[in-house]
Amino acid sequence: MKKLIALLFVVAMLSVLVVMPAMAANEAPAITVSSAAAGEGQTATLNIAVENNPGIFSFTMELMYDDTSLELIAVNSDINVLANLENGKVNYTQPKTLEGDMVLFTATFKVLQAGDHEVKVDVITIRDAEQKEFTPEVNDGGIDESCAHKWGKYVVT
Repeated sequence: MKKLIALLFVVAMLSVLVVMPAMAANEAPAITVSSAAAGEGQTATLNIAVENNPGIFSFTMELMYDDTSLELIAVNSDINVLANLENGKVNYTQPKTLEGDMVLFTATFKVLQAGDHEVKVDVITIRDAEQKEFTPEVNDGGIDESCAHKWGKYVVT
């Protein structure tokens, strides 16, 4: 009887080990905006990345920020996105599906006013490899002045 109970216990433990990785693989996709430090007159580059990527065929996103405090001066990417610096919209449509966790693009801002500045991403559309829309979790980021102070011509970071 003790051997049977021990055997059942071992089987139960092994089944947990098999099920746990499968559950982790089904985590929701997320788009995350990083954070950076910069003071007035400085620039900061933020990463816009995807985690738990189910495979992205296309997307349209809009960067949301206070344009009286920040100026979008560049959008760069290794995946050939199209970006409009005036309205903050970024598009990707290519024949190649994007796989794995990765930085989708970077956005560089010039800080126009001192303070902390939130940067959000509005995911207008995003489609998987089968061209089906999905809704990722979105995590906001921004530019924090607390680590970039100016005293005259000197900057402490």
